[in-house]
Amino acid sequence: MPVSSPERNEVLEEELRKLQERLKHLEVNFTKDAVRDLSSTEMTSREMKSQEFQEGMCPVHLDESIWSIAVVIGLEHSMFNGFFDFFVSAILAMVTAVTQILLGVALYAGWLRPEVQVSDANAWRNLLAHDAKYLDLSGNSLATQACSAAGGFSGFAGPAGSMIQEINLYLGLSSDQFDMSTFRPGTVVCVLSILIWSLCVMKELRGYWLMIQAIFWLPRAAMSEMEGTLVLSCNRVWILISLYALRTIITVALLAGGIRLLGNTTSLLQMILITAALPVILNIDKQFFRAVLPMEIKMGIQRFKPFRIHYSRLHSQIETFVAAFLVLAVLLVSYSEVVRVFEEGILDIKVQLCGGQQAFVVAHNPSSQLTYALQTGTSQGAAVQAVEFYRYSSPSSPSSPSPWVILSSEESFHIQASRSMKEEAALALCWEEQTDAASSLLAAAALALKHNESTASCQDLAQKCQEPSARLLRMACGVTCGCSEPHSSPWYKVEAQGCSSACLASASSTASVIPCQDMDKTNQTWQDLWDEYIPALSSFLTLSGNETTALLQTVQDMKSQGCSSLLQQPFEPATGAKWCDGHPELFRPISYLCPSSCGRCR
Repeated sequence: MPVSSPERNEVLEEELRKLQERLKHLEVNFTKDAVRDLSSTEMTSREMKSQEFQEGMCPVHLDESIWSIAVVIGLEHSMFNGFFDFFVSAILAMVTAVTQILLGVALYAGWLRPEVQVSDANAWRNLLAHDAKYLDLSGNSLATQACSAAGGFSGFAGPAGSMIQEINLYLGLSSDQFDMSTFRPGTVVCVLSILIWSLCVMKELRGYWLMIQAIFWLPRAAMSEMEGTLVLSCNRVWILISLYALRTIITVALLAGGIRLLGNTTSLLQMILITAALPVILNIDKQFFRAVLPMEIKMGIQRFKPFRIHYSRLHSQIETFVAAFLVLAVLLVSYSEVVRVFEEGILDIKVQLCGGQQAFVVAHNPSSQLTYALQTGTSQGAAVQAVEFYRYSSPSSPSSPSPWVILSSEESFHIQASRSMKEEAALALCWEEQTDAASSLLAAAALALKHNESTASCQDLAQKCQEPSARLLRMACGVTCGCSEPHSSPWYKVEAQGCSSACLASASSTASVIPCQDMDKTNQTWQDLWDEYIPALSSFLTLSGNETTALLQTVQDMKSQGCSSLLQQPFEPATGAKWCDGHPELFRPISYLCPSSCGRCR
C-alpha cells in the first residue's frame, strides 16, 4: 500500500532524530575516552619521572664542543661520515688543543705581564731616581715625585710612579708606609677573582667527569654503532678517555696559568678584567664549534639524545664534597704559594723604590770626574708659582711688578731661558732705580730667596747679599750689595755671581779717583773678607778636611799681616787664581783693597 507524502516525511524526520541521538552518544563517549587516555598518559609520564628520580637517573647532554665529534664521528647511522668530516674534525681539534696549550703557557710563563723584580726596582733607584736631570719645577728628585701621593702624575715619574700607586692601593698603604697592613684590598680582590676562576674550571671538569661516567655506562660491542641506542667499541672508549684526559690536563694548566696571572697583577681593575677574560680562553673549543664547524655536523650533535647514568644520593653527596674540597684547596694553595709571595715581593719593591732618603739628587761631571750631591726640598720654586699664576690669568697682562719675564717671541724665549748669569749680568744696567724693569727684577730676586716679592726692597734683602744663591739679588740691587763699591767684600762681585758689568765698571771708575793706599788690616771690611773666605770657597769647590785646615792658616796670615801678606802668598791656594787679579767665577781683584801691594799705584 503506497505511503502518502505526509507520512513519508514523518518517517524521515523520525530517522534523522534517532541518528542525531546516536551521534551525541558517540561524541560523549569519545570525549570521556580521550580524557581518560590523556590522564593515563600524564600519569604515566609523572610515574616515569618519579621512577627516574627515585632511581637517580641523571641525563648527560653531549657537550657542544669540538671534542664531542669524537663520540659520534664514523657511526653508520650518524650524520658524520666521509673524508671531509674526518679532515675538518681533526684540523679543528688540533687547532683547539694547540691554541689552548699556547695560551696556558703564555699565562703561566708571564708572557702577558712581565714581572718586575726587586733587582729592577733597585736599578731604577740607583740609576735614575736621584739623577739631577729629572728634577721637576719644584726642585723635587725623581724618587720624591714617584713616591709622593700623586706619583703617577708627577714629573718624570711615569711607570715607576704608577707602579708605586698600584702597590699602595693593593696593600692598603699610605705613601710613607712600608709595613704590611692588616686589610689589603688587592688581596681580597685577588682571592675573589681566583675563586671565580676556580669555579669556572670546576664546572668544566665536572662536565668531563659526567661524560666519562656516561661513556662507561654505554653498552659495548666489537664495532661502534648507533641504532636507537649508542653502542661503543672498546677502542673508541679508550680514545674518548684519552681525549678527556688531555682536556683535563689542558684545563688544569689553564687554571694554574690563570691563578699565576691573577696572583701577579697589582692593578685591581686589570685583575677584574682578567677574571672576565679567562673563561673565554677556557671555552675556545665551544667557540670553534659554534663559529667554524659545518652546520650539518653541528645540528646533528645538538639533536643527539642525552645519555642517562645512575646517580645515587651518596654518589651526589660525595661528588659535591670532593668539588668543594678541591675549590677550597685551590684557594689555600693559591694564597700561600702565589698571593702571599707576591705581597711580600711588591712590598720589597716599594722599599727599594721609596725606602730611605728621597730628597736628594746627584750629578757627575765627566770633565772633572767629580760627583756632586744636592739636598732637595718640597717647597715650590718660582717656576711652579709662575705656572700656577698663569694658569688662570693672561701672560700678556701680568700684575706689576711681575717676578717673571714676559716674552712675545719664541726665539727670544729659548735664547733668554738658556742664558747664563754671566751673560745676563754683562747686558744688565746698574739697577736700583724705581723703574718697572728694576722692580720686576727685584720681585724675581725676592721670590728666588723665598721672600715676599710684593713688599721686598733692596734694604729689606741687604743681609742676603753675601749668600751664594743671591745672584739675582746682586744684579737687582748692585749698589746695596756693594757691586759698585770698590771697598766692599770682593766675594761674588763678578758677573758670573750676579754683579752687572755696569756696576763693576762703576766700582772701577771710583777706585781710580780715590787715594792709592792699602786698606788697614784692622778695618772691619778686611776682617769680614777673610771670615767669609772659606764659606765662599766651599760654595764653589768641594774642600776636604785637610784643605780646610790649610786654608785656616791662610786666613790667620791674611788677617794678622794685612795686604802685605799678598807678597808672600800671591795666589789663592784652592783655585790657583792670583789674589790681585781676582777669579772670574768667584771674586773680583783684591787690588781694589790693596792697590799698593798689588802694584796698581802709578
